[in-house]
Amino acid sequence: FVGVTALGTFDQRVTPLDNFTPGVFVHMNMVESLLTGKLLQRPQALGFAEALLLVVFGLAYGLAWPRMGLWGHLAFFPLTALVFLESNMLAFGAGYQVALVPHML
Repeated sequence: FVGVTALGTFDQRVTPLDNFTPGVFVHMNMVESLLTGKLLQRPQALGFAEALLLVVFGLAYGLAWPRMGLWGHLAFFPLTALVFLESNMLAFGAGYQVALVPHML
């Protein structure tokens, strides 16, 4: 692959890992994924699991929020956010694509 990597070349792409990634790197990663057969997958059952987690955590917030004090409020959201982030990283490491943003809203 031949490409430019300077910031002023207007061939910069935003990726989940960096705000400024040269476009040639994006193309190289895609070709490597195609050649090795390690593409991200999205299983059909994952949508159901995401919806179930959203309902469970929504109920947990709704039932627990009025009963918690200040420190509970300060700890509850970061802990649940950490659970979602960690589960997303584990799934990504296994080759699965998980929609993280809807859960964080």
